[in-house]
Amino acid sequence: MKFKGRIFLFVGVILLAVGVIVYFAIASKIETDGGTRNLPPWGKALLLYGVSGLLAGLGLIFMVAGFKANARAKEMEKLYHHILQTGVSAEGSVTFVDKNYSIRVNKVPIYSIVEYTYKDRSGKQHTSRIDTFSSEQVIRKQIQVGGTIQIKYATENPAQSIVVL
Repeated sequence: MKFKGRIFLFVGVILLAVGVIVYFAIASKIETDGGTRNLPPWGKALLLYGVSGLLAGLGLIFMVAGFKANARAKEMEKLYHHILQTGVSAEGSVTFVDKNYSIRVNKVPIYSIVEYTYKDRSGKQHTSRIDTFSSEQVIRKQIQVGGTIQIKYATENPAQSIVVL
């Protein structure tokens, strides 16, 4: 998740920079009147602000999305660390395992979907699903439907859990 946010930030900065460069390139072209003699003033303004504004606007959108993704990743990392340190250990029962075909590298799914159920101290059953579980770990740990996995859940919110491998 953190990596995705960084990519969005990088793309946003590049688009913003390209927008600024395009603005100045078009402005200098209009100033020297190289190929814009036949354009009316509103056409020159549209060319100047439209193209560069679109690129810069897209850059800002990507940057905002990148900042949000980074903030969410930090929040999730903090939550996982908190559960790992203060959470209650439990045993989860695996109810679903399959490859996640929506994310592929060289046409090979690198993540698996793992769904499991567990009971908290009060006996209430919870279900969790991880869409980005490492396929390599699924194979190594022989995670399969009907098997068990070690988890930890948050004491203050037992519905939040992490797998402990």
